[in-house]
Amino acid sequence: MTTDQAFAALPDDLRAQVSKAIEQYPGTRNVFLALYSHLTDLNDSSTSKKRKLTPTPSSSNTTAAATTSSASPLNVDEDKCLRIPGVSVQIPLRKRLDVILAPGGLVILQKPGAHISDPPEFVLGATQIRAVYLLPIPEKTRPHWALLITQKAASSEPLLATITADATRTVIKPTGAAAGELYSGDINDMVLLYFQRQNIEPTSVQTLPPGQTFVHVSAHRGSKDGVLYFLPGAVIFGFKKPVLVFELGGIRAISYSSITSSTFNLIVKYKGDVDDEAVTETEFSMIDQRSFEDINRFVDYHGLSNESLAEERRAKVDAKAVFPDELIRASREESKKDQQEQRQPTGKSADSVNFANHEFDSEDDDDDADFGAGGDQNDEEDESGSGSEDERSEDEEASEDIGDSD
Repeated sequence: MTTDQAFAALPDDLRAQVSKAIEQYPGTRNVFLALYSHLTDLNDSSTSKKRKLTPTPSSSNTTAAATTSSASPLNVDEDKCLRIPGVSVQIPLRKRLDVILAPGGLVILQKPGAHISDPPEFVLGATQIRAVYLLPIPEKTRPHWALLITQKAASSEPLLATITADATRTVIKPTGAAAGELYSGDINDMVLLYFQRQNIEPTSVQTLPPGQTFVHVSAHRGSKDGVLYFLPGAVIFGFKKPVLVFELGGIRAISYSSITSSTFNLIVKYKGDVDDEAVTETEFSMIDQRSFEDINRFVDYHGLSNESLAEERRAKVDAKAVFPDELIRASREESKKDQQEQRQPTGKSADSVNFANHEFDSEDDDDDADFGAGGDQNDEEDESGSGSEDERSEDEEASEDIGDSD
């Protein structure tokens, strides 16, 4: 930094005196610069301790601006903030940014490493939050959680971000021993505790009511794959944009269709709490039939209407399909079959070796030989092929977060 840059804000007469002193005594230049740096840092620290942030995001993010314009200012006290660096944010913008969990609300800074006093990218007050979900993302090589926050304003997009287990190591806790003791455990525990201290009870595996199990299944909506979560307050499909949140109070019915021995489709009939909102039907396909019992138990537990056998729904069921009672039996039989296969030893038994030495009718020898050779070859090809696909799948998933990020 040059002397002119450091003292550009000084009054003309004071700047002239500093310049004259440096000219006469060159050794004082470093002293003046050090003094300038110290005073600047001191001023930044004092202003950032208790800085009021009005929820006015940058102009580049019009969606976020529309959803936070009516919130009250937040007192961002650095001594009481939990800072999570490098969070992968997906909605309402796609960036890797620092998230500040401050008393009274959440602040997203404009760039990683930005000072807490810098203008924010996004501010969401606690009074604007409708619900918070902290959900594990399946099939990851290390723990990932999706932080999904819905807003009270019906027209507002939810906030969606991915938090990884690495954040336990990089999180910046509030300064001071007393404040730091409030956040312990892994990052998942810290985030849950933060929202609970804002009088918001988040939905997560840890906060499930007694007697309820955490149910999530892979599914497709059209060509888009994702995960269906069946939660105490909502059914959620994520986590690619748009994320679908069906609050239980708005679900008119759950139906099953296109039922086969291995998969089935699920249809959610839903109407939100907006008066003029129409009833919609959303269909999810390719759900493993072994998940049916858990899903059906969830539907019964929450008293949701099942219209699978309604007259208008029956016409959409394939003639070869089985109905829910038969699907339950198929699910149990499939589970038993899996358990039996796991108990069976691999490799050839003694009987199979002796069987190969028996004499057979000459007319069948050629066919049997061809069949055995072809079968062994195909088995080897299947095993090698499936292994490579699994390796590719694990490599791809390890480099991804939600959707195609992280």
